[in-house]
Amino acid sequence: MFIKKFVFLIILLIPLTLFNACTFQVNAGVVQNQDEKQDELTKMQEVKLNLKEDVDRFNKLADDIIKLDDDKKIDEKLQELRDQNKDRYDYVFYYKESNNKIYINPKTTLPQDYNPKERIWYKKALENKDKENSIYYSTPYKDFVTENEIVSISKILKDENGNNIGALLFDIVYRTKDDISK
Repeated sequence: MFIKKFVFLIILLIPLTLFNACTFQVNAGVVQNQDEKQDELTKMQEVKLNLKEDVDRFNKLADDIIKLDDDKKIDEKLQELRDQNKDRYDYVFYYKESNNKIYINPKTTLPQDYNPKERIWYKKALENKDKENSIYYSTPYKDFVTENEIVSISKILKDENGNNIGALLFDIVYRTKDDISK
């Protein structure tokens, strides 16, 4: 009789133990996922705070560049901005839709089939184009070429009639408040 009760208890305890272990794993995963989302949100708030001056420069360049038609002047404008901020910007990139031309500083050879419209930064900028702050901010990531931790900001540029004329992108070397104070 004792053995039957013992076997019965074991049969009851094994599923309960497995259920509790599974529930614990699921709850731990949910908590971790919520923590990761909160960390990303906090990081994005810090990114936006740290990029105030960059966003001002970005908007000024956007205003200036839509007035330029000459390729050389566009290249000079990108060069001038990057020269003044070499330690800050990995790349300054402008895509002009009317002639499918890409202006990039520093000069870089892109793959032959590179299409800005297929890139996440362009698509996200397009999604944001009608919002009050039409700039798209990426989360910080490691650039595969420079290996710098960077944040990309991008924006669709429009003419006075609201037509898309191109897109502007800055790859900004990302620094936290702790990095800046060092």
